[in-house]
Amino acid sequence: DVVHAAINRDPAIAIRLRNTLHEKLLDWLGSVLAAEELATGSEKPDSKVVVATMARLFGSYKAFMSFGAFVLSPFNTFSCHGDGNRVETVFMEAFNTAVYEPMKRPLCAAVLAQAKAFRDGDQRVDLDKLKAAVEIFIDVSASLQRPGVTKLYAYGLDFELDYIGALCNTLHKRATEVLTSEGGHGTFLWSVEAIEASELRFAREVLPPCSAVAVSRAVGQVMLVPHFEDIILHPGSGCRALLQHGKME
Repeated sequence: DVVHAAINRDPAIAIRLRNTLHEKLLDWLGSVLAAEELATGSEKPDSKVVVATMARLFGSYKAFMSFGAFVLSPFNTFSCHGDGNRVETVFMEAFNTAVYEPMKRPLCAAVLAQAKAFRDGDQRVDLDKLKAAVEIFIDVSASLQRPGVTKLYAYGLDFELDYIGALCNTLHKRATEVLTSEGGHGTFLWSVEAIEASELRFAREVLPPCSAVAVSRAVGQVMLVPHFEDIILHPGSGCRALLQHGKME
């Protein structure tokens, strides 16, 4: 109430409050990140530790942000007719500067490493923590959206491009392994179907819906398009027999 009354008397107080809040959050977040020892040191932190730690930090920060937004709600009254920066935006800008920017590359690498481990059969990978880590990219992207920029622009730039790139490398290796194996041409299409189903299950568990489309497209472009003619013409694939009997589907 005191803050609200002060802002009504002098809107400039809201600007000073925002700047002070931003500076305090930067200092605090910087000390929290330093204490976790994820951004410093010569040894590369374990990907599982990075994912779990970042998911925990961001979960706690979002809870604190909700509390702060409630306590400082009078600030939002000014933002409606001032510069438009709500309390939540100030919190997320601080998180973006102090934590997201220095950690987005290590976090992306850690998520990719855990995704590879899961793909290779490691049942210890925690999909819930992976999903929470990916949501950091999504939430930062959405909260700091600017006019003319898509809602998930930062997510696509900072994570999805690398994820799809790593997936394409994996798919290329899998295609080569199947095609060079005994009888591989005969089972290739079934292998592609199984691989796509597995990748889509993971995507639906961990990634936003838009990424499932990108995953499916990657499977087609990497595993089917380059080998389409070879598979169709190879006598062991069964495609000739299907076509001869009108089994177009």
